[in-house]
Order: sequence, then structure tokens, then C-alpha cells
Amino acid sequence: KDWTSPDNERLVYGVVMMTGAVVTGALKYVLAHSFIRECRREMGVLEFTFWLEVMSTAMLLPWAWWRGDLTVLVSHPRSEQEWALLLGTSAFGGVRILSQFF
Repeated sequence: KDWTSPDNERLVYGVVMMTGAVVTGALKYVLAHSFIRECRREMGVLEFTFWLEVMSTAMLLPWAWWRGDLTVLVSHPRSEQEWALLLGTSAFGGVRILSQFF
């Protein structure tokens, strides 16, 4: 099936998954903000952001490999613009957290 199928199953699935991603991203932001405020003396913002990104990578990288997404990312040639968009999007979460505290 593709995105243009008459039954739109994949379209509905994509909308549901993106809605879930937005909700969990917002939840991560709220919880991180609260946690950083409480633990500011023990762990700084940079340390917290670093460990948050390390844990996210540890969870997402094996999943991407298992689903084959990592193989597709590495094996297909990409332009500099595509890599810049990917890396910029990846960095945006950390920048957003840091902007709240500096």
C-alpha cells in the first residue's frame, strides 16, 4: 500500500503516529523542564541534555536498525541539503531545552 491508496490506511496511521510523536515530545519537554528545575544544583542543563540525548540514541538506534531505516539512511546517497535538514532537526530538541535556561 502507498500514501495514495483509496482506503488511506497508511495516511491515517501516519497521522496517528505523528500525533503521538507531538504529544510525547511535548511531554518530554515538560518533564525535562520540571526535572532540570528540581535538580539544577546536582546536574546542570548541559549534562542533563547530554544524558537525555545519549539515552534517546540508545533506544532509537537499535530500533532504526531492526526496522531497516538505518540501512536505508546510510546506503542511499543524500545531498548536503538533506543531511543539513536531518542534523538540524536532530539538534532542535537540545537547542529548545537549552533556550529555556540560558
